[in-house]
Formats: sequence, structure tokens, C-alpha cells
Amino acid sequence: GVRTGFRAPSAARAPDQAVRAHVRLGELCARVEHDVAGARLHYDAALRLELDDPAALLGLAELCARSDEPLRALCALDRVRALYLADALLVGRAELQVGAVYEHALGQLENARLRYLEVARALAGQAEPLSRGVGSRGRGDLAPGRRVDEGPRRDRAGREIDPDRQAFRLLAA
Repeated sequence: GVRTGFRAPSAARAPDQAVRAHVRLGELCARVEHDVAGARLHYDAALRLELDDPAALLGLAELCARSDEPLRALCALDRVRALYLADALLVGRAELQVGAVYEHALGQLENARLRYLEVARALAGQAEPLSRGVGSRGRGDLAPGRRVDEGPRRDRAGREIDPDRQAFRLLAA
């Protein structure tokens, strides 16, 4: 398994290293082992060490949305948006996830459409893609172009979800 061979990150190391290690282990648990519970434990541990880590908040939000906990996902995403207002790409990623939660988990298409419109307006002319990760902040250790779950996300009806394309699809409607 993913966790075999890894020592549990501890706060005895530099706290930022332990946070990055927990976030990375959370990604691996979610992506490789499909172990949602293990991934959530690592994201929660990262957030205990660094309450405002954007990669841990985004990862936790994605897991909560997939685990039928849309309100917890929205709370984590609201926290990212409130804490990182100056980072348009990070806020844009959070807004796209919020739109996906409204659309797929809650079935609130109008709320989703409004979120996607907000993202499109806020990021008009932005050169970098939204899926680039959190790397520009130097936190979270997400590589460019990677999401917590690299496999296709699916809504309750089993349809594949691509949050980066949601805005354009709903804006055209």
C-alpha cells in the first residue's frame, strides 16, 4: 500500500515539511489506494499543523464532495476563498469546486451557474489554467496540472465531471 514504507509525518520535523508530507500522503491515499478515510486523516492532520493550508483545504473539500458531505466541502472552499482573496487562480479553483458541488452534489444549477460566471469574470485574461495546482504559493506540494484525484470524478448519476470545463458548458446554456 501507499502507507507502507512511509513514516508518519510528525510535527518534530519542520512543520511545513510535515504539512506537505501529510498533503502528499492524502493525495496518494485518494488517488492510488482510493482510500477516502485515510486521505481525510492526512488532510485533517495537515490542517491541525497549518490551519490555513490551501492544498489541504482543497483536497479535503474534494473528498467531502465525493463522500456526500457537500456542506463540509463548501465550508472548506469558503475558507480558501476568504483567506486567499489576492490569489486569483487559487480562488478560481475553489470557485470551480463550489460550482461543481452546487451542480452535482446539491442539484442547484442556478447557484452553480452563478459561481461559474463569477470565475469567468474574475479570471478573464488569466494566462494560467485553473488546474495548475497550488504551486505558485509554494505550499501544498501539488504539481502543476494535478488535482487531488487524477481519475475522472463522477456525479451521483455516474456522469464524468470535469470542473475546468463546467464554466464554459453552463455559461453557454
